[in-house]
Amino acid sequence: MPKNDTQNTPEKTQEKGSLFTPKRIILDIVYLFLLSFLLLMVLLAVIKKQIPPFYGWLEDTQIENTGLYILGRLREEQIQWHRKWRNKPLSESEIETKKTFSEQIKSLRPTHAVLLEDGRSFTGILKEQDENFYHFTYHTNSKIVSFNLKDSDIKWKKKFVYPPIELSPRDVRFLINYSEYELRYMPPYIIVSSAPFQEVDFCFIILSALEEDFRKTFNPLFNQEQETHNLHICLLKDQKEYLSKTKGEYNLTFSAGYYSHFDDCLYAYDRTKSLEKKKLDKDVEKFINKKSEIDAILHCISSELKKQYKDIIEKKLHRETVTIIRHEGAHQLAFNMGVHSLKGNEHLWLIEGLAQYCETIPIGALDPKKIKLLQDNLKEKNLIDWYTLVNTKTPQGFRYYEKKAPLAYAQSWFLFRYLLQNNKAEFLYFMDFLKNLPSENIKKSQIRILEENCSINFVELIKHLHKEIQTIL
Repeated sequence: MPKNDTQNTPEKTQEKGSLFTPKRIILDIVYLFLLSFLLLMVLLAVIKKQIPPFYGWLEDTQIENTGLYILGRLREEQIQWHRKWRNKPLSESEIETKKTFSEQIKSLRPTHAVLLEDGRSFTGILKEQDENFYHFTYHTNSKIVSFNLKDSDIKWKKKFVYPPIELSPRDVRFLINYSEYELRYMPPYIIVSSAPFQEVDFCFIILSALEEDFRKTFNPLFNQEQETHNLHICLLKDQKEYLSKTKGEYNLTFSAGYYSHFDDCLYAYDRTKSLEKKKLDKDVEKFINKKSEIDAILHCISSELKKQYKDIIEKKLHRETVTIIRHEGAHQLAFNMGVHSLKGNEHLWLIEGLAQYCETIPIGALDPKKIKLLQDNLKEKNLIDWYTLVNTKTPQGFRYYEKKAPLAYAQSWFLFRYLLQNNKAEFLYFMDFLKNLPSENIKKSQIRILEENCSINFVELIKHLHKEIQTIL
């Protein structure tokens, strides 16, 4: 008599086959994908030294090199994906909004520059009312001024001719995000602003001069295949608004400008509108009032001192605003024109060295304050080790050096300036090589890459740098 427990019934055969059903295979693939993703995240966390105890197992191995390459690619893909998403085709409602923005741009553009018979000159919107009569409108710092003119009042007038307005989907979405702000279309810049009209013009003049300098200096590094597009600027009326708009970024309390890679936008405000300036004004006012209670003569002296103080401070803050806009504008140009990669191949000394090199007018001029800082620290043997500065990745910025952060900026500027002015062709070749760094060279010492591409000895370079610091002023 056959035993029932040894017979393969259809039900048992079906149970055995259930291990290979399509549903089970799909689940296995999903589990395998999730496990692989988890292992990759752990690997990347170890390589980024977020799990320090295990980093020693991977240090200086091909696994680390591969991981660093993947990190660079992921960073680049994240930024590129975000930018592509912002440039996807517009919806019907967005197309209508684009038309509105185009009409707004046309209505705000100055139409003429005029010189009046009394010697005054203006740039604004000139509209013919009747024969030999015009209506003229222009902006001041705080308001819009309008008045009527006769033909006999005008000595000379020039009509502006503009190229067609070209707004990409990326531009439209940027303007939608800041629809409450005033719009200025000034190719290659689109500026949204809550600041006075004159400050916008001032910002545009700074950025236009910077772009011209930048093109002349770094043209060999430009990515000719890279699609050109408008650059976005958000100019804010004061520090309070600036901090609210850049919320969630790095600590920007003591900053007056910031270029966001992710948004591909430069945020800035006028330093004369800072919270520190307001506090200083209150302290001075308090001091003046206290002195004026003592003696009327002291009141007159104090009032004159107050006027001198305001002039000095406002000129200083005005210079700082120019410097900051040129610095952050240089970051924006470098990443948009293909001078820097989006993979994070460049260490911070190179990125910040370039931006500081562009701060001055003319570009690359000496900065006495930085030179003094370098000379004092060289004398005290307190400079940051040049090997550390060049070779160390500092993803958290120069805060890595804590109290020596200003010195890290100064040394980066000096090294960048020295190499560009003394070995320009080789140094630009080094920058181009670094931008397109092959995966097998990711972990390679950047000093070694610098030596190989610039035909220099780093030990000798340091000697020249120290000698130059001592004798440059």
